[in-house]
This record gives sequence, C-alpha cells and structure tokens, in this order.
Amino acid sequence: MRTRIVLGEAVIPRSSAKLAWVSAKPNAVAVTFEPSSGVALEDPPLSAELPCDALALDPTSVDMRAAVPGLKPGKRGLLGMRRVIPPSITPGGAPVANLTAQPGADAEITLLELSGQHARILWERSEALVFGWVPTSGLQTATGPRSLRGYGTGSGSGFGRSVHPRTTVVCPDDVPLVAEAEGERLTVGRVLAGVTINVMDKGEEERVVVVPSGIFWVPSEVKLLVRAARLNGCTKAP
Repeated sequence: MRTRIVLGEAVIPRSSAKLAWVSAKPNAVAVTFEPSSGVALEDPPLSAELPCDALALDPTSVDMRAAVPGLKPGKRGLLGMRRVIPPSITPGGAPVANLTAQPGADAEITLLELSGQHARILWERSEALVFGWVPTSGLQTATGPRSLRGYGTGSGSGFGRSVHPRTTVVCPDDVPLVAEAEGERLTVGRVLAGVTINVMDKGEEERVVVVPSGIFWVPSEVKLLVRAARLNGCTKAP
C-alpha cells in the first residue's frame, strides 16, 4: 500500500497488508481485504476500488495511523482477554466485526474517547488498524510494574559494543515496544518507522530487541520485546 485507505469505516490496511485482486480497468484495480489476527468480520471480505498508484508490490513507509478519523494520543487500555468484543461504527450500533485478543501485549489498545457506556478504540494488528466503538464492559484497565515507568536519559545496558544481533532490520511502520521485568509486561512506546532494530533472538511469538539510542536508559533486568508478526515486511538494515 502507498495510500491510506479506510475500509468498511473501521479497518485501515497497513502498507504490508496483502490485498486480493478482483478485477482491473484502466488506472484502477478492485481489491478485497480480510484482516486476521483476532479480527473476524461480520460481512467479509472488505472491498474497494483503488487507483493503480495506490498499490505496491513491496511494503512502503506510510504512517497509516494518520487515516484514523479523530485520531488523538488517547489512553492505554486492554481488550478483555479471551472474550469476543464487538466493535461498531457508532456507539451502540450494529457490530462490524468480532475482536478476540490473546493475553499480554496482544490486548493493548488506544482509548480514543468515551460516550456513555461505550468507548472508541484503536487496535493495532500486524496487517491492519481496527477502530470503532465497543462496550466499556469489554475493556480492562492497563496496569504495569513500577519498574517500567519513569526512565531517565543517558546510555544503558544493551546499547554499547556488547550488542550482537541475529539480524538488524528497519520497518515501514511503527512497531510497538514492550518491556518485560519480573514476569510482568508493559507497552512503553513504539519504534518509529525507519529506525534500526537489532533483533537478538528468533522467538516464535515475540523477539528480544535492542534499539540503538542515547536518549533513554534500560535497566539490565528489563528486556525489550516486539511481536514477531510486527517484523513481517521489515527489511534488512544496510
């Protein structure tokens, strides 16, 4: 994807999303898209007719979050885990999908606004952004260990000459960054698109990473993680 598009008023494919070709005419292509990773559409698939220059064979560096209507920093929250959460386009409206999150970082959402017993959320998946209104009863308050808050500035563990990554990549989209300490986890930020990521292992679900930086410090007992799926579409750093 080269262009930000909203499908079904609730889904934005990421630049690395694979769209299915349906038909073509001069300067335009009809495509369909069906997100996975915990998103089950009520009426699949989503469809659109796009100009040819909106598409690309390889992932591109486009911040798809800018296409979310009314995007704001919001607050951190969690989808109720092992529950089916039905998002809708308006508060209390007909569901457009069913969302199912796994325990841990997978359930992280951004709470954009509240209206009565409903909340407008943004849920970031590896291949798409999903947003809409959900019942507040389907959300949980995000908490995390004190040791993961309030980092200072300076250089710290894992950022010097001892770094020996298995691979080094750059990604076309921002990648959420999770810190783990004493068995607890907290999403602490995101690695911006185009920033070098040192991948330290080959975990199936999550991978330990090091992000070269001189502006924050990480205690030695804390690991930084990203979901392995979020590295799909990233390219090897030069």
